[in-house]
Amino acid sequence: MKRLQKTIGLVSVLMALGLGNVALAADAPIVIKSGNIEYRTQVQNEGWQAWMGEDEQSGTSGKGLRLEGIEIKVTGLPDKTDQVGVTYRTHVENIGWQEKVVDGQTSGTVGLGLRLEAIQIALTGEDADKYDVYYQVHAQNIGTLGWAKNGEAAGTAGYGYRLEAIRIQLKLKSEAAPVNYGSQTNPFKEYVPGSESGSTGNGKTGGGDGLLFGGTPAKLSDDWAEYGTGISN
Repeated sequence: MKRLQKTIGLVSVLMALGLGNVALAADAPIVIKSGNIEYRTQVQNEGWQAWMGEDEQSGTSGKGLRLEGIEIKVTGLPDKTDQVGVTYRTHVENIGWQEKVVDGQTSGTVGLGLRLEAIQIALTGEDADKYDVYYQVHAQNIGTLGWAKNGEAAGTAGYGYRLEAIRIQLKLKSEAAPVNYGSQTNPFKEYVPGSESGSTGNGKTGGGDGLLFGGTPAKLSDDWAEYGTGISN
């Protein structure tokens, strides 16, 4: 009885001091600044990896394994009323640019042993203009490329190089762009006949905004058609 009375007394003191809601505060939702985006990749010899979160690497490093497929979804936003989704498409060995998919659907292939060579990601929904989506890939023989943004191409064209890893970030427009993990500043590297080093680009593929989703992907598609994707693993 005395122990119960002491407990009741302690609770009364905490409430009097305004500390009675401490336990409730621990269960309150976490306030986030950036958006949350999750993604996972299908990797050669390993299959589907676990879902990764904001800026985590999906894929492998130092193993020489190709990405074969990818799924991406928006899972949280600082303003819970915002309506934002994601659309994306990949350039696949022997297939070319696939049709865009949305919100967790698979882009690429599973079970065919075909490498991803480039990717484009853009936001959808009524509130998409409040955010930027950034993505950075690691390409065979090149390393980590610069960040692409909002529908720009990331990867390579005309080399037949596999993508091996990817990072994605979802940020408010007011936030600073992410810092590069590698020495490359351009997100896209394109083979140019007669040039040993090729050329780098900012991911834009012809047209004013560099987005391929709204019209004909003239420049990049022509390059793929002319130079092919190669047959290296």
